[in-house]
Amino acid sequence: MSNLFLLCRECHDQMPNTSIPEVFFRWSRAQNWESREDARIRDAMRAFGVDTVSLRRLDQVIKSSEFKSWIEGKFGLHRPQSNYAPISSRLTPATFVGLAVLYHRELADTSRSSRGNPATKQ
Repeated sequence: MSNLFLLCRECHDQMPNTSIPEVFFRWSRAQNWESREDARIRDAMRAFGVDTVSLRRLDQVIKSSEFKSWIEGKFGLHRPQSNYAPISSRLTPATFVGLAVLYHRELADTSRSSRGNPATKQ
């Protein structure tokens, strides 16, 4: 009973394995779910080549009602291998960023092709 501490599975797997309480408690006070999720989002942005300049454009895309409508039905069940979460229909950061980049690219391609096609000009 003297060493029980409530942790999620992810934190349990990452915690320091020590018998020195000071080390464990210092680590536990520094844990923050939002910081870990921010790191996952930054990793996804890096993976899809989203830099500071394109982030501003992507932010506008993500906030648009057109993107919110387009994204429906484009993500599926998330089957985590780590057992940190149950199977769910969840937008992981990589899914969300990847779909936003794809949508932006398709939107840009459509815009370029309509500008280049005289039949679509008014």
